[in-house]
Amino acid sequence: MKKLIRKILNKLGYDIKRFKKNDYPIDITKEIKDLYEEIEPYTVTTIESVAALVKSVEYIINNKLEGDFVECGVWKGGSCMIMARELLKACSQPWCSDRPPLMSLRGLLRARVA
Repeated sequence: MKKLIRKILNKLGYDIKRFKKNDYPIDITKEIKDLYEEIEPYTVTTIESVAALVKSVEYIINNKLEGDFVECGVWKGGSCMIMARELLKACSQPWCSDRPPLMSLRGLLRARVA
């Protein structure tokens, strides 16, 4: 079955290659690589998504945008760790939400109605 799928994909112009764990894209900085290796046990997020999240949080901080940071579908909290780390780097005391943690969309909807 693998050979058949590989053959079909090759005819379509695709090549399947094994991904090496420590082969990161060339445009990923050492800081992001180090961060990713630190939080990897706590996330299923790719290194590219980690880099995008870091840039997003930096943008929000640099432009002083108001609002909350929310991670929906939390596995072990890796993305929250990234957001918290970036906030701690930028602020002497990051702000905290006064709302209780919401564990589901149903809880979110209830909180908005209340």
